[in-house]
Amino acid sequence: MSDKILIKSLKVFGYHGMTRIEREHGQHFVIDVECRLDLREAGISDLLGKTMDYDSLIKDIQRIVSMERYTLLEAVAERIAEIALQPPGVYSVIVKVAKPKPPIEADIEAIQVEIQRSK
Repeated sequence: MSDKILIKSLKVFGYHGMTRIEREHGQHFVIDVECRLDLREAGISDLLGKTMDYDSLIKDIQRIVSMERYTLLEAVAERIAEIALQPPGVYSVIVKVAKPKPPIEADIEAIQVEIQRSK
C-alpha cells in the first residue's frame, strides 16, 4: 500500500538539545511526518471518519515540541512517531526532525534525524 498523508515542514519552537543554551533559549525545529494508511474509503466516501485527522496530529506535534523537553532529536522523533501511530488505520510512519541552526561550528543547513516505525 502506498497511500500516505504528509505533513511537511511544520515549524515549531522548542527547548531541546545537548547544550544549556539550547535548553534555556530554545530554537525552531522543522518536522516532517509521513503516515501510511489506506485512503481508498476516504477518497470514495469523502468522509473525515474514513481517514486520519491531520489537524489533530499537527496540534499534538506542536504540543510535544513546544512543551516537552528532550536532549536528543531522536527522542523528539520517537515521541512524535508514538502519537502519529495512534489513529486507527495508520500502520507506519516516517518522522523527520530537523534543527536548522545547530550550535556547531560548520557551514551546515541543518541537522536532521529520520526514523520509521510501524505497528
